[in-house]
Amino acid sequence: MEKKEKIKTKLITIIFILPVLVVIILIVRHLTDPNLTHLNISSRENEFKPLVKEYTSLAEFYYDDFQKYDTEELVYLVPSQKDNAISWCITEKHKHSIELNNNQVDNYTKVKDSYYLDKNHLSYICVYNNCVSFCNDNGRASYVYSVNDKKPEYISSPDNPYNDIVVRKLANNWYWVCKRK
Repeated sequence: MEKKEKIKTKLITIIFILPVLVVIILIVRHLTDPNLTHLNISSRENEFKPLVKEYTSLAEFYYDDFQKYDTEELVYLVPSQKDNAISWCITEKHKHSIELNNNQVDNYTKVKDSYYLDKNHLSYICVYNNCVSFCNDNGRASYVYSVNDKKPEYISSPDNPYNDIVVRKLANNWYWVCKRK
């Protein structure tokens, strides 16, 4: 009888401990998963990938302009009108405009119409350290073109660092970067 009691006690203990262990494992897995942002910000990868060529054309255009200046970072405003061929650089030391050709204006139109990260439209483009970030006003997520295809360390620029970010490669030279918490 005593043996049956011991087995019954062990079985009851296992039945209670097992679900607790499963819950603990799930919690630890959730907290350590690098793909979770805890903001539920979508990368909108399906909307991005068909426009990689357009994004790349614009990223290279801005990176070429950036290379003309001895600076660590340049910020460009997105043209406000669909047919606007002028983009303004608004950095303190370097204020200038650059003219887009017809193909670049068409690319901008496609990119602006599809870009919608973290419930925000494209606001500006920041160029720094071999990276071109397509950013919105809240700064919690962006698409980043990496000239050397190295994983970016910032969402928008070194001036706005976050300690805890998620970086996911979307295509050659392209990454989605997002603040985790």
